[in-house]
Amino acid sequence: MPINELRSITTFAKTAELGSLRRAAAAQKITPQAASQALAQLEQFLGVRLFHRTTRSMTLTEDGRRFLEAAEPALAGLQRAMMAV
Repeated sequence: MPINELRSITTFAKTAELGSLRRAAAAQKITPQAASQALAQLEQFLGVRLFHRTTRSMTLTEDGRRFLEAAEPALAGLQRAMMAV
């Protein structure tokens, strides 16, 4: 099953920023189930766990932290490009 990489990466970054999958889903105006599926697909695609999950919080794994650091500049560039149009 192909994944929508941009949505998955955006959901990942928003979850890392807000510390909650439910809040990230609300911020993106998608269902929590869709956000959860996007993260699961991204983790499967990358072959790593990106978050330590508990019932109360989500914190980045070391792999998740490295991926976020690498992805943030690209996401910021895309956001600037969209605002410039």
